[in-house]
Amino acid sequence: MNYIQAMKLLDNGELNGIYVLSGEEIFLIDRFVELFKENIVSKDFFDMNYIEYDFSKIDLQKLKIDCETAPFFSNKRLIIVNDVNLSKNGISMYKNFFEEMYDYIDKIPNTTVLLFVMKGSLAFRGKFYKQISILGHNIELIRFNEIELFKFIKKRFVLKNIEIKDNVLKYIIDRIGYLDSSREKNLYDVENEVNKLLNSFSRNVLDFKDVDEILVDKFENSIFKLLDTISKKDYKNSIKILVELKKSGEDSFSTFYMIVRYIRNLLGVKVLKLKQKHIDYISKELKISNYECKKLYSVCDSFSIKTLCDYIDLTYTVESDIKTKNRDIDLLLELLISKMSLGGASFE
Repeated sequence: MNYIQAMKLLDNGELNGIYVLSGEEIFLIDRFVELFKENIVSKDFFDMNYIEYDFSKIDLQKLKIDCETAPFFSNKRLIIVNDVNLSKNGISMYKNFFEEMYDYIDKIPNTTVLLFVMKGSLAFRGKFYKQISILGHNIELIRFNEIELFKFIKKRFVLKNIEIKDNVLKYIIDRIGYLDSSREKNLYDVENEVNKLLNSFSRNVLDFKDVDEILVDKFENSIFKLLDTISKKDYKNSIKILVELKKSGEDSFSTFYMIVRYIRNLLGVKVLKLKQKHIDYISKELKISNYECKKLYSVCDSFSIKTLCDYIDLTYTVESDIKTKNRDIDLLLELLISKMSLGGASFE
């Protein structure tokens, strides 16, 4: 069962028995947990009819007793078990628990809703999963595709009575970068960026200029400026930007991996540009946003392919030192910038 089907179930269904929420989109899982609470348990007697378990500390016999306890001045009671390990290894590791639950599922009273929650990945589709599908519901909450994301964001503007054209909305999606698999953005990131727009905007119509003024990613802009100063062999200002990033509270590991990501994408854009490929093609081929692709496209001529390949070799050396020699990341970053800017300092 996907997101849309699960929403219909909550809107129309008589909820009872067992449900499993699993998937990589934590925002949606958290949202559904709250919807289950709102739809099942009366606010007046919430504490009497709501129980929450941590799977790592669960007592199966107590769980069964709680499932069979009648609700207090309510039609239903809700029991949530958090962080259930429904991976293939987890089901094997907690074999006794899942085997007993397998036999117990059809005995859960109609007055109880039991909700298993697993964040980060989908439940393994084995014997237990199939039993849930027959006697309950498996709700799989994966990343949105472009159409789902479009509707998700547009709904928020509609609720605020802000008019937005489809091409502007697509531009917002591009700027946020949720669909760019290499950026690891989630719906919480999307929500935060959309809220920036909603909370900073007072007129009735949102256009491209407003988006550019409000959605300023200072971290990514700093990384982009850093690469620009490196391309100009401006060691002094390169180090200055690195220090400013550190002072602003940016994690040094995040800074390093963002540099790596930009160099790799810059090389990809450079190669495809030399093959006279269009920006839209390059963006799709590299799985990066059109917005980022245009930025990289505009500066890639400042770097030769050999230079970018050398930079990648340097970053591999840094990554190896981080993982195998446990060296200080801040020192390694300075040495990396020095090498890229001047061709100087050694990593030895």
